[in-house]
Amino acid sequence: MDSSDHDNLDDSSDELLASDSSADEEAGPSASPRHRISDATPQSQPLIYQTAADAYFAQASGPARTSANVFSDLVTPLTAEEYAAVLSSSTFEGNALVDAIQRLEDAHTQFFQHFLLELSQGFNLLFYGLGSKRKILNKFASDACSRRGHVFVANAFMPSFSLSEFFSTIEGKIPGLSALAKTQTGLEGQAHRIYKFWTTREPSKSTRPLFLVIHNIDAPSIRTPRAKAALSLLALHPRIHLVASVDHVNAPMLWSSAEVYARKHTLPPVEDEQTDDDHMDEDEQSEAANDDIAHVVGAKRGFAWLWHDLTTLRPLDFELAFANHTSFAGASSQAQSSRSVHTASMGAGAGALVSQSAAAHVLAAVTQKARKLFALLARRQLAAMEADADGDPGTGSPKKRAHAPGSVGGPQYATSYDLLFAAARDDFVATSDTALRALLGEFRDHGLVAEVSSSSTNSASGLDLGAGGTALWIPMRRDVLEKVLEGLAND
Repeated sequence: MDSSDHDNLDDSSDELLASDSSADEEAGPSASPRHRISDATPQSQPLIYQTAADAYFAQASGPARTSANVFSDLVTPLTAEEYAAVLSSSTFEGNALVDAIQRLEDAHTQFFQHFLLELSQGFNLLFYGLGSKRKILNKFASDACSRRGHVFVANAFMPSFSLSEFFSTIEGKIPGLSALAKTQTGLEGQAHRIYKFWTTREPSKSTRPLFLVIHNIDAPSIRTPRAKAALSLLALHPRIHLVASVDHVNAPMLWSSAEVYARKHTLPPVEDEQTDDDHMDEDEQSEAANDDIAHVVGAKRGFAWLWHDLTTLRPLDFELAFANHTSFAGASSQAQSSRSVHTASMGAGAGALVSQSAAAHVLAAVTQKARKLFALLARRQLAAMEADADGDPGTGSPKKRAHAPGSVGGPQYATSYDLLFAAARDDFVATSDTALRALLGEFRDHGLVAEVSSSSTNSASGLDLGAGGTALWIPMRRDVLEKVLEGLAND
């Protein structure tokens, strides 16, 4: 076989291989055993598979991501004046619902005499139902209760409401009440003096029955243990009558069954105080006063409620005028913080604003020295905020005051660590650096005290801490911080 024959054989072999490969490509992978073997090998699949429970916990173990795009950051909340102006421009005259609401309220007024009878029989009245009950209860107070005694109305739904100020108003308006010896201070002492005033005197024009009308007794400012204890003492006095309303769906859980079904106290016989005082020396008068206090302290407490459905279907316009209408469940405080204090000036460790109830829970769980340290820092911060607010010329209107300097605590009102340590040492709160840091640790863990260092301080904060310096401040609104400080002073 010559060389030409070999060349022809090689060419034919190449053509045969090419035809075989093209046939394999046309037939696809399934037609080739080699391809079937390679495809069946699970090279990309894991050997261990997660169950549904494993997949759930693996997904849930990751960090939670919350969007920072809060709607309340984009829309400025309406002030009470703006909200009232919008409502006044919306009229519903001629609406059938308005006529139905009026007929419903007229039907409720027919029971005013029945309500007075129940009050005279030793019960207190608690009203629930859909709609605002403020208008009908105010009418009951002015048309029925005011003819039989002293009437005081409390709008507890207002964020600025204080039960201590409410009791102070009673003491200032009733002749002779403010003249009683103030053997106790705070909210409990005020309740004792009011209780004693209506106990130790014969019924007269100045000591007619006392009617307390409280709108939204389920408000946060009255849900505190101290406020409940003070009200429960007055509620069981036979000559003090409590009329209140609730709107929260869980309001019945505020009181125990013993408090709900309690009955009014039986007053001791009233003796001629003037004659007794003329024949007693100072020691005997002091002992008699202590006996009166012991009688009040040992008195059973409760509310003696009678529940009434007072559905009015009236909008809660006035009650909601003081609320933030752009967000839910705490987003408003975060929005107010971001609007009043720029994010760049917040520094390290700053978070959302602390509410009054959250601060009260933390302060109730710490030591007395820790509370004194918090009060010391709070007073210094309030002084700085007061100076900043006084220096701003444009804080005339309520809307401007809400966004004025000094309305929200920030690092610009912080106290340097060295100054705080010196003040704490002078007040015998902490005599060493270790003791001070131990007291601050609990507040830092709960976000009640924020810290800024010299490395994170910028020009927006207005602080000059020097190299390695730190400063501390309380992330609270000014009005909330004042209430917390007042509560510490009363305790």
